[in-house]
Amino acid sequence: AVQYRRQNLDAMADGIGTLTDENRVRATDVLLRAYRYDAVVKALNPTFSKDPKNSVYGNRIAFAQLRMSRTQDAIETLRLMEKA
Repeated sequence: AVQYRRQNLDAMADGIGTLTDENRVRATDVLLRAYRYDAVVKALNPTFSKDPKNSVYGNRIAFAQLRMSRTQDAIETLRLMEKA
């Protein structure tokens, strides 16, 4: 069951395609479930940099950074949201 779930998550993550504003949150949620934290940060960071008060993106970035043991980066992401 675990192996099947992992294969399913990998297939979903691999099938995301091009990110758009309409599918960005849904796609990054799939990437989070597939443990692809670096891909989440790369997908959301450009949009979050333009609008750091967007907590939908900021929270996902900070969570992914924490899961990658990048605590200082996560703290900085949360501070950016707080300042905006």
